[in-house]
Amino acid sequence: MHDVQESGKFAVIADEIDISRTEQVSLCLSYIADGTKKEAFIGFYATKLTEGEVLFELLKKAIGDLHLDFENIVGLCFDGAATMSGMDKGVATRMKECCPFALYVHCSGHLLSLAIQDTMTQIEPVRNALGTIQSLYNFLEASPKRHAIFVGIQSDLNPIVRSLKSLSVTRWSCHWEHGRPQKFSRGGGIRRFAYLFQVVGDATQMDVHKKENVKCYGNSCIQ
Repeated sequence: MHDVQESGKFAVIADEIDISRTEQVSLCLSYIADGTKKEAFIGFYATKLTEGEVLFELLKKAIGDLHLDFENIVGLCFDGAATMSGMDKGVATRMKECCPFALYVHCSGHLLSLAIQDTMTQIEPVRNALGTIQSLYNFLEASPKRHAIFVGIQSDLNPIVRSLKSLSVTRWSCHWEHGRPQKFSRGGGIRRFAYLFQVVGDATQMDVHKKENVKCYGNSCIQ
């Protein structure tokens, strides 16, 4: 934090996320050091509530614990949700009461995800393909029995067992780039599905013979 303190002025970058079913707030600080813009990840902060006032108090305490002055905040970078950017009780509004010179900016990463989401939902083949992948994930992972069949078939084909990943709802760029499974340098939801396509097909077909309430579309079976 010495560099941030030496810089004098800094910006706050925060986002609320759900990790392992626990609401958390990520906090980063942006500042200038030696004429170069830098960012420092501060940490994750757990919270039971996500109302604007609660998140404001959380950020206020976190910044205070770093011995940084609120009056030196010149930038606020959050997503566009009402909790963060609402005109009345949003976090940005509440923080501007303490740091009136701070400029709120809608996170460019979040804007990119919104643009990708809007684009993808307008392309029918892509929308249908992603919907089928998500439906197959729901079908296989909703039942311990079907998951066991899925794992069993994999074990017969390859000693390394991998699991399917649910596609991110809000971060569409992560549909392709999602995680780093073994032997996949940048493998994600779609790449992993492509690798496991044969296993998915075998697992769903095995379960179809035991279930009457399974609907089949082409080679895909969805409950």
